[in-house]
Order: sequence, then structure tokens, then C-alpha cells
Amino acid sequence: MRIFKEFAHFITAIQDIIAEIRIFSLMLIILMFAFANFFYVIDDNENYIEKQWDPSTKNLSFIDALLTTYFISLGDFSQGGFENG
Repeated sequence: MRIFKEFAHFITAIQDIIAEIRIFSLMLIILMFAFANFFYVIDDNENYIEKQWDPSTKNLSFIDALLTTYFISLGDFSQGGFENG
């Protein structure tokens, strides 16, 4: 990996940064799945109550909850399909 001796410090620094990013990314993914699960469960419970009165109520999928969580982590605070809950 170290073609030139002058770049050896930069290459080891980049390798260290990538190793740290992997740990951070793993934690971010775990937290995103946790919050997506929270949104999914809350929406499912809310729609369960509404389905007693209106059978046409549509549940959001887990992918929708995961995408909503991802967009919230990017700074988009629109609630998507979760306006009522």
C-alpha cells in the first residue's frame, strides 16, 4: 500500500479513519433500525385502533418507517405518514 515513503503517514491516517467510520456507521445503522421499529410499532398500533372503525386504513411498511427515520437523521422533519401519531 505504501508506494512512496512520503505518503506512508497519509495512507495510515486514511486507514485509521475508515476503521473509525465503520464503527460509527454500525452504531448509526443500529440506532436507525431501533427508531424505525419504534415508528413502525406506533403506526401499527394506531392503525389497529382505527381499523375497528375504518377497514380501509393502510399500514405503513417497515421500509417506509426506515426511510422516514433516515430522512429525519438527514434533517428532514416532515413526518411523512406519521402525522396523526
